[in-house]
Amino acid sequence: MAVTSRSKHSRDPWMQVPREAGIALRAGVPRARRRVIATIRAEVPAYNLPLEGEFGQVVRAGVDGALNRFIDMIERHDADALGSSRSLFYDLGRRAFQEGQRLDALLRAYRVGARVAWREIVTSCEAAGVEPRTIYQLAETVIAYINELSAASTEGYSAESAAAVDVTQAARQALVELLTVSPPPDPVRLSAAVQRARYCLPERIAALACAAGEPADLAARVGPSAIGARIAGLVCVLLPEPQDGDEARIADALQGADTAIGPTVAPNSTAQSWEWARRALQLVHSGAIERRGLVHAEEHLATILLNGDEQLVGALSTRRLAPLMGLSARHGQGLPETLLAWLCHHGDADAAARDLHVHPNTVRYRLEKLRHLYGDALDDPDARFELQLALRASGVRMTLERPARSGLRQPPTAA
Repeated sequence: MAVTSRSKHSRDPWMQVPREAGIALRAGVPRARRRVIATIRAEVPAYNLPLEGEFGQVVRAGVDGALNRFIDMIERHDADALGSSRSLFYDLGRRAFQEGQRLDALLRAYRVGARVAWREIVTSCEAAGVEPRTIYQLAETVIAYINELSAASTEGYSAESAAAVDVTQAARQALVELLTVSPPPDPVRLSAAVQRARYCLPERIAALACAAGEPADLAARVGPSAIGARIAGLVCVLLPEPQDGDEARIADALQGADTAIGPTVAPNSTAQSWEWARRALQLVHSGAIERRGLVHAEEHLATILLNGDEQLVGALSTRRLAPLMGLSARHGQGLPETLLAWLCHHGDADAAARDLHVHPNTVRYRLEKLRHLYGDALDDPDARFELQLALRASGVRMTLERPARSGLRQPPTAA
């Protein structure tokens, strides 16, 4: 990433400082460096480390670079001289992120360094007989300079953070893809993918299927141990086994989006949890499973099973529901729900009426219509079984709490 350099000519405070002041300051650089480093180590805990090795080299190079380039700007009166300093401290910001340092610690080190350096500047200027007016100009210059270096390091830190997020999310996308395929990956390959994703694989996993959202954002809202990816047009979020109280938090994080959750499984069975969650969500969208917030696939296994083969479901629906499909909305009102309730209660009209929240005579009236449509098939055990399967696969509910309709969704076309 290119670092933006400034060029404001006479408006930059260092352009107003006499060049001679830089010469006066140059001799005090070694002493200033020692005192700046010592004070930073004493006042900033993150930098209270031995200065041997690579860390010490980075600290010394940063302080040397800041002091010497500050003096260079004054001596040269070059409006673009700040650019090289910005590049150096942009890279220091990037490196701070790479090494796991906090940005606030780095910026605090800059402020401490600026305070100590200012004391050394005043001492050097007084020893060299520099005019007070020039010292005042140097004060303004120090403030502007440290602000520029802090901004450059912040840009570098942010850029490296964003790049790391992209890399991590790409690795997590790959890990989710690996976990949701069948057969499961071999342990060596899985272990390598887990390390690249910087993820701690839980002992038990549940898969969420969501129709919309950004995978990383959705995973972050679901919980700190969740990871997300886009799989086959849906968002897949993998999370550890939900505990008591987790479901309300998860539902709140999903903000009302259509979502289904698969069973909790061992990591090598994640593909099963994802498949059930994915199919349950599809059935929510088709109307076979009712929308009720977070849908648990395990509570709808029969519906998932019935809809596992769309061609078979289409053939069964065409065969058994054709008499109902041909009715108008007015003539077919309540018949599918009544038929399913009656079948589920083994022909008990009173029990069916209670489930449907209607009078038993209403159920009997509708049954007369159904007898006219189906005839003796309602007394055939095989036909009754297939009718119940077809009605359930077509999304019929045993309730009339929602507005009345025919209760049937169009079955898939049979081959």
